[in-house]
Amino acid sequence: MHTIEADYLVVGAGAMAMAFLDTLVSETEARVVVVDRNHAPGGHWTTAYPFVRLHQPSAFYGVNSLSLGRGTIDQAGWNEGLYELATGGEVCAYYDHVMRQQLLPTGRVSYFPMSEYLGAGRFVTLAGTDYTVNVTRRVVDATYMRVLVPAMRPPPYPVATGTTCVPPNDLPRSWESTSMKRRCSSKIRNIFRTIAQDSFC
Repeated sequence: MHTIEADYLVVGAGAMAMAFLDTLVSETEARVVVVDRNHAPGGHWTTAYPFVRLHQPSAFYGVNSLSLGRGTIDQAGWNEGLYELATGGEVCAYYDHVMRQQLLPTGRVSYFPMSEYLGAGRFVTLAGTDYTVNVTRRVVDATYMRVLVPAMRPPPYPVATGTTCVPPNDLPRSWESTSMKRRCSSKIRNIFRTIAQDSFC
């Protein structure tokens, strides 16, 4: 059992946790331990479908110390004339940059991805190492909203045995599967291609 001293223990590394961490590190001298079950910061964005985008301008998302995106107006596509909307990949890369290039270099943030919080200041890493955090101020549960996106749960309806269920947003990734290609008729393949192309326009 390893022991760490910290002012704050933050559970989760999603958008809310990252905004809190950024403000805490920018405005105080607090020492923080971050425990997250995902492999990278970004919360549900790390498991979202590959072409999901923000539903609001990139400039309104993220942390205070670093803008997400360039604040530009899209010149083509379905968002033409409006402020840019970051892709899921861009959001994940952004949060990874904030964590690795801004928070960790302060020396006051310790980040434990792929770890499970057990409660009472204890967590275990994927490698099985147990830690206890002696928290002097507060444990912050940044996962309390329990955000679930479709990619994180099974379909909310019955699927017959032997049936492959592919949600529309997952078609581009599923299409790469050789077995999926073999099972589809040429007509359905064309529909898949059209949907995939439209999704990236």
